[in-house]
Amino acid sequence: MALIPQTTGGKLVFHIMGALAEFERDLVRERTEAGMKAARKRGKYVGRPKALSNGQIQHMCELLNKGKTQGEVLELLGVSANTIERTLKHTQNITAI
Repeated sequence: MALIPQTTGGKLVFHIMGALAEFERDLVRERTEAGMKAARKRGKYVGRPKALSNGQIQHMCELLNKGKTQGEVLELLGVSANTIERTLKHTQNITAI
């Protein structure tokens, strides 16, 4: 059974409820953005936590420089191959600066 308004009054109520839902969604979005902005001002990191700490990244680079394969390093650190690749690319960009 579909919820299709059959009368003019039903259409009006349907549109009003839709407008209220959209208004509430916009309020939630604004509050979320304001909260994230306030957290950034306080120095908090907003987002998903990093997979590797700075110490782990340094350890990873040391292991790779000693001749360990990426497979061995990812098993030791418990991360995916993509994480190793992304971290290596990021650290190479930093050292190039």
